[in-house]
Amino acid sequence: MRRLLGLSLIVFAAGCAGAPSGDSPRGAAPEEVPAPKEEAPAPKEKPDAQQAPTVAVVTHDPTKRTEELPPPLTEVARSDDRPRAPDKAEMERLIKEDPIAFLTHVVERYDREVKTYRCTLEKQERVKGKLHGVEVVECSFEEKPFSVRMDWKKGATRAAKTAYVKGENNGNILVLPEGRLKAAIAGVVERDPTGDEALASSRYPVTEFGIQVGTRRTLDAWQTAKKRGDLRIEYGGVKKLKQLNGRPAWEVKRVGYPAPEDDGITESTYYFDVENWLQIGSYLTGEGGKLIGSYYFRDLELNATFPEDTFTKAGLRKK
Repeated sequence: MRRLLGLSLIVFAAGCAGAPSGDSPRGAAPEEVPAPKEEAPAPKEKPDAQQAPTVAVVTHDPTKRTEELPPPLTEVARSDDRPRAPDKAEMERLIKEDPIAFLTHVVERYDREVKTYRCTLEKQERVKGKLHGVEVVECSFEEKPFSVRMDWKKGATRAAKTAYVKGENNGNILVLPEGRLKAAIAGVVERDPTGDEALASSRYPVTEFGIQVGTRRTLDAWQTAKKRGDLRIEYGGVKKLKQLNGRPAWEVKRVGYPAPEDDGITESTYYFDVENWLQIGSYLTGEGGKLIGSYYFRDLELNATFPEDTFTKAGLRKK
């Protein structure tokens, strides 16, 4: 059984081969946004040796897509006896002291508040020993019914667009081939989302796509490691990666694997949005630091609405 992804979240369309292999076995590493220069920085106090990493305070660009969720229920009066949800400060404490409790709250908040989203996914994967190039994909997703639309902006080879809806199209994924000539001749075709053709270019099938699916995999892997007694999680503070458009995210790294897991993973780094807690980044490596998979969800538009034909053959045919 496959485990451990962080947005393995993550999961990709059938009939879509990866781009040409990456030049480096390490792939594209997470890259932090340089801090802005200040002409006259104020003197800083020397931090205590035991002090936790400082959390950066960032003002978000109002022109960006909305990536915020309503604040979780905390001290507000409730109509049931469920325990209150933690606030941001409590989540920051948990990610340092009790990462499994932190991740449990992440999963619960998503289930309460997220129904759909639109985003840009940047991913790079090693599939069957071959490192594919970076792919950039615009994604639309609905939880019910489980629906995924993917439009390639970079790294497409066989497919330009795909759409999958659980329970429709005989269980198949809809594929619009890459290239005008192929698209004109073949039109939109149906493919098995879990067939050899799909899994030749992705670590996971489209039937397992999504931020929440990846987060649940991460939680499952951490819980399993804790039961074995070998879960080691390091908190890296708040990071602002170029792959995430500089959006502040808590970084945590799982180290000390007793043996390689899931395609040879021996170390994994995850990024959780400081504001909405979602697992928006994963960087997974194997022996010698070789890249197994990297996944970044940026430009999130949460609880978005979509045209009725978004996940249909007619929708795929539109320019």
